[in-house]
Amino acid sequence: NDVMKTLTIFTVLFSPITAVTGFFGMNFFGDSIVIHSPLHPVLLFVAVVILMSLVPAAVLLYIRKRGWW
Repeated sequence: NDVMKTLTIFTVLFSPITAVTGFFGMNFFGDSIVIHSPLHPVLLFVAVVILMSLVPAAVLLYIRKRGWW
C-alpha cells in the first residue's frame, strides 16, 4: 500500500511537466516560434522552465499539507 502511494505521488508530480512539454513541443529556438511570437525565445524558454519547476513543487506542498505523504 505504501509503495503504491509513493508511485502515485511521483506520477502526480511529473504529470504536469509531461503535459507542458507535450503541449508546447519544446520548439523554442526554431524559425516558427520567432515569427509567430512577440516574445523572445529565451524568455519563453525560461518561463516554461520556471513553470515546470513550480508546478510539481506546488503539488508536493499540497500533498504534504493534506497529509497524504
